[in-house]
Amino acid sequence: MLQTDRQKPYSYFSMLYDMTIPQDHLFRRIKEQIDFSFVNDLFSDDYCEQFGRPAWEPEFMFKLLFLQRLKNFSDREVIEEASQNLVYKFFLDLNPEERLCDPSLLSKFRRNHIKEVKYLEQLLYGVLSQMADKGLLEDQTLILDATHTKSRSAKENNTQQLQRLSKNLRRALYKQNPEIREKFPNKPEKGADFNEELIYTKKLMQVIEQENQSAWNKKIKKEYKKLKVQLRIIAAVEDSMPKKIDKDSQPLPQSQVDPDARIGYKSEENSFFGYKSHLAMTGNRIITGIQITSGEDSDGKHLKKLVEQSEANGVPAKEVLADAAYGTKANLEYLKGKNITPYIRPKELLDDASRLEQQGMIYNKDADTLQCRNGCLAVKKTTSLDRGVVRHMYWFDVKRCQVCPYRDGCYKPGAKTRTFSFKERRTYQEEFLEFANSEQYKTKLKERYKIEAKNAEMKRSHGLEYCIYRGLFGMQLQTYMTAIVADIKRMIKLLYPKRPPKRRKISECFIIDTRNNLGWRCSPT
Repeated sequence: MLQTDRQKPYSYFSMLYDMTIPQDHLFRRIKEQIDFSFVNDLFSDDYCEQFGRPAWEPEFMFKLLFLQRLKNFSDREVIEEASQNLVYKFFLDLNPEERLCDPSLLSKFRRNHIKEVKYLEQLLYGVLSQMADKGLLEDQTLILDATHTKSRSAKENNTQQLQRLSKNLRRALYKQNPEIREKFPNKPEKGADFNEELIYTKKLMQVIEQENQSAWNKKIKKEYKKLKVQLRIIAAVEDSMPKKIDKDSQPLPQSQVDPDARIGYKSEENSFFGYKSHLAMTGNRIITGIQITSGEDSDGKHLKKLVEQSEANGVPAKEVLADAAYGTKANLEYLKGKNITPYIRPKELLDDASRLEQQGMIYNKDADTLQCRNGCLAVKKTTSLDRGVVRHMYWFDVKRCQVCPYRDGCYKPGAKTRTFSFKERRTYQEEFLEFANSEQYKTKLKERYKIEAKNAEMKRSHGLEYCIYRGLFGMQLQTYMTAIVADIKRMIKLLYPKRPPKRRKISECFIIDTRNNLGWRCSPT
């Protein structure tokens, strides 16, 4: 039961708030400028007004989540700290003597009420709309960038992958036919290496394939297919694995604990396992657009979504600042059609980028190479000059392509090579390149540091460097809440700018005579 119109009971101890919390305190100013009651309206359909036990208001739960991300607390820590800190209780609209909810209610609120990303978008819009009323969204410059967040789950190597897949298949078979357990080979001992696990898995598959497959249920067929595909991939990789990579330590694109996480590349040699947060921020450093993807996804294809989301949140862009990843033909034509000036760093703007993205190919700007939808990087790159046009050709490991789960429509059976080519110079690019050499462009592009600083703030101060939840939606929840915290902090800085300290006038001075151990005061003339 939700009672949004309940009256807060009077408490004599509430005077402590006026006595201890300064008027210029951050939480006091947040309460003055942001009305969080819109959260109650957003989730009102999930509660009953007449029946059931009285529930904690969605506004209260949202404030707890806000406080959690502001201070980078866990569920238990935020309840413990809020129970002991008067400032936090003041922000939560509680009396000093009131008790807080159990930490488990935070996870229940996230799971049962913030069920889809649309609720997160509405929460962000609710905050931005109040900022717009205060005139803080008048800046029509958008700065785009992506930052990565590392998963807390460990990356699986080939040994761990085989163990997990074979275990899932055995369990599925046990449920349907418990007697098949006697036919299986002996499992390797704990701590077995890759070769031992591979031999066991192959023996297991031989036994399973002798069974009547027509009687298998959907679960068995699904797990069998996964394991069979993985064995084919390993068999191909053993013959074609690059020398610098150990086949047993090479991370696979998925994890059992965090299946949505993927391997992304910060450079050709430096990778991470997790997610990407694609952000749009105004020139006065307010985040207005958010798109969350797995780690392997490219940055450039999200420009249109970020611009449209920012426009829906009250920021019709007139200028867009971004790095080379956003300089595709489709993006530049889109910005030109909307009369938006692009300040995008030119770098090998690819002629066939849109065609390749349709096939699941990505130009990884960090690794400076091409990446397929399965997360594999090109093994070789060649450059040629044809009629004044520079063409870059990327070569993929054909043995990996032969067993790739995405090979249909990408790899032709029997082909000895798999290549993709890009043109570096294009006719539509000429006008843009001329503009990129102007002083106006160079001066404006220097403002990109703002979003880099914002990314650093969200990571170092609010825990965005590592995932605190599992799965893609968990990452969306974390990023949206972190962005809301960063936006509200920025709003307070814009509304209450710090005044420079006043210089003190010298009214008198004290002179010391060290020789005679004397001292006296004098006034300035």
